[in-house]
Amino acid sequence: MRRNAHKAAMAAITLVFFTLTLSGCDLIMNIIGGGDSDQDPITLPDSVADESTYDSAENDFFVAINKERTDNSVAAFPSRDASLEALTRRYARVGQCETAPENLKDRVAIAMGSCSDAASFIFKASGGINVQTAMEGWLAGPGGTASMRNAGFTKIGIGMTTCPATGGAPGDTWLAVCVILAKP
Repeated sequence: MRRNAHKAAMAAITLVFFTLTLSGCDLIMNIIGGGDSDQDPITLPDSVADESTYDSAENDFFVAINKERTDNSVAAFPSRDASLEALTRRYARVGQCETAPENLKDRVAIAMGSCSDAASFIFKASGGINVQTAMEGWLAGPGGTASMRNAGFTKIGIGMTTCPATGGAPGDTWLAVCVILAKP
């Protein structure tokens, strides 16, 4: 009798678990590794115009990222993706990227039409941006080296623009660069 009660209790718990899982319960989905993030996506401007002033610096980042990849036996990105560039400028304008991976993948999927994985990097400074300093910071960050050297990432977008200065006076701005790597 006790064994049947135990089986019935386990069956009920399993049924509740799968019912919650299939209905999209965020808590259960996060416990088992899935579902949407509890973090709201960052509010981005609708668009940010490409600023030709930063073309040379953006290209310097493209060259540095490709050097990091080829120096470590990973294929270089053949070109920059225009749809990702538009998204990177929007993140650079607010001076931050998504910390929830699902939010970033969702935004990249909207920009590119599909996205199975994505990684982002952002660097901001009160003066000019030094490519080597930004690259060193990105590579030293959690998962930075693995993302830069991930051969699965076949698309790249790089965008630079101004963003609000952190801790500065109202209206002060910094320069920000954002990089997004993506797998369609």
